[in-house]
Amino acid sequence: AVHCGWRGSVQGILAETISVMAQSYGTKPADLLAIVSPSLGPCCGEFVNFREELPPEFVPFMVREKENYFDFWRITEYQLMAAGMVQEHIRIEGTCTCCSGDYFSYRRARRESGGMTGRNCSVIALRQE
Repeated sequence: AVHCGWRGSVQGILAETISVMAQSYGTKPADLLAIVSPSLGPCCGEFVNFREELPPEFVPFMVREKENYFDFWRITEYQLMAAGMVQEHIRIEGTCTCCSGDYFSYRRARRESGGMTGRNCSVIALRQE
């Protein structure tokens, strides 16, 4: 599992992870399956300072109806495919964590609590067999 927030997308963490998996374990990117879990959706992906924060190659993923909003679900799909995955092996959950009260959202928590937010921690490991 890979957690890839917007900063991870900017830094290319998905391509780097797939590359390391291929080098270390012989993984073929076309054999991988990916699920883009509930995350910040295009409805709430506002980046007021996008010219400073996001690379120019993200501009095609700008949501045209809302200036400064970006579709990171599609950015993720694009990055996975550029790393060798096939589109049929990528599923986008399509639930925006900022809109949905069912999931934690840093942006929603910051907005609703006047700046206070929680944090999330995950531990992922490979077992030696």
